[in-house]
Amino acid sequence: MSIYLALAVIWHTLVFSPSPQMLQGIVHGSSTSGGGSNTFTTVQNTAIPSPNGSSYTGPSGTGNIATIIFTSDTGSDFTISSISGGGTWVIPAGCHGGSGAIGFIACAYTLSTTAAATITITKSGASVTTASIWEYTPSGTAALDGVGTCTISSGNPINGCTPSLSGTNDVIVQGIALASAQASSVSVYGNMINHGGTVFSAEADLENSASTTPPSWTLTGASTGFGTLIAFK
Repeated sequence: MSIYLALAVIWHTLVFSPSPQMLQGIVHGSSTSGGGSNTFTTVQNTAIPSPNGSSYTGPSGTGNIATIIFTSDTGSDFTISSISGGGTWVIPAGCHGGSGAIGFIACAYTLSTTAAATITITKSGASVTTASIWEYTPSGTAALDGVGTCTISSGNPINGCTPSLSGTNDVIVQGIALASAQASSVSVYGNMINHGGTVFSAEADLENSASTTPPSWTLTGASTGFGTLIAFK
């Protein structure tokens, strides 16, 4: 009996006592592919002049990441169908939206730029009234960490979109279209571009952070808004 009891104890230990490696896999799960621990260095955040034309300011470096935020306050929507030059560009549907009362907004990005003084935008629909390009050098291979949009109730200040991140040291760019006010400042995020004049739109970024706190936009008066975000890890 003692031999059978010993064998039973050994069998129980082998089957029901997982190794530390097994426990680690259960607790932490599998890692994501690409990105997640980069350090990002700003190359440029530039308002693009005459954004309703087809020729835009391009990336200034090679091997960087870049995103362009487009806004129209004409009351009608627009479509960015392609971008040539400066890298291979993606135009995600997840950062495009808006309304006639507020404005419409969209984005595009590339994970590997090539230096180009200008790039060519093909678009249709309403005029694009503002645009800006944001370019960063990652310390390693970067990946997209998400895009999104949000509808913002009237107020002052108002919050932008709340990111959902898997990276630990992201760079996040957010844009906002406003119905009836200018953005005078932003907190949490920085490097604000306020396009001014009679155009109600702005952009800002948050660099090397895993914060999911949205930007807080202080306006010249209460307004509704529509926001977009794009994050890289």
